[in-house]
Amino acid sequence: MASSANAAVSTTAAKWFKNGTALTATGVEIEGEKTENGIFKSEIGTTEIELQSTAFTCNGCTIANTKPNTSGGAEIATGSGQIVFENVTVLKPSGCTVKGDTGVVGVVPTKTLTIHGDWMDTTTTNHHAFIQFLPPAGTTTFAQFELSGGPCIGLPKRNVSGSVFGESVKNTGEEAAEQEIAFSPTIQSTSGGGLLLGTKPAELTAKGKFKLSLGGNYKIE
Repeated sequence: MASSANAAVSTTAAKWFKNGTALTATGVEIEGEKTENGIFKSEIGTTEIELQSTAFTCNGCTIANTKPNTSGGAEIATGSGQIVFENVTVLKPSGCTVKGDTGVVGVVPTKTLTIHGDWMDTTTTNHHAFIQFLPPAGTTTFAQFELSGGPCIGLPKRNVSGSVFGESVKNTGEEAAEQEIAFSPTIQSTSGGGLLLGTKPAELTAKGKFKLSLGGNYKIE
């Protein structure tokens, strides 16, 4: 994968294609799994926070080509769904556990996110897509979690706000059964994304692959 540090990201009227044909507004379901563990880093007050997830699922995730507003315009690559981070452990501070909105220890779901795929790397030899994951319309909350046990007793439940960009590993236009997306602080710096834990900057490093639930090859370009 080419370094996103050398990329210039700009809005492009990109679309999803399945087996060479552009998707409609109806869209298709997708599912995902991790290829590298997810690491989330931030602070609560002066306490350093580091969480690790070794699995994720994509709950109700779909991709489609839709118009960005009711006033018209070209259809663009969009989507929606909830990323559920599983097997989540607290690396820092040691001795704590974490749970999200489900109340299950070790499970931290996002809200039902909106996906925009209309960002592209326009300068490097390897043209990658930058897929933006945003909170639901009208809100700023990306996810919520609560730490407990050990030194985390008494720490308040926290909101994760903002949005993140995932960079495609394959070049745009390369159709395949699976498409891998990477997340890192460098990618956020390149694309203008970013998360906050409360008021503190937060970093997400992860990699996952996504496929169509009913099979077939797909791409974005």
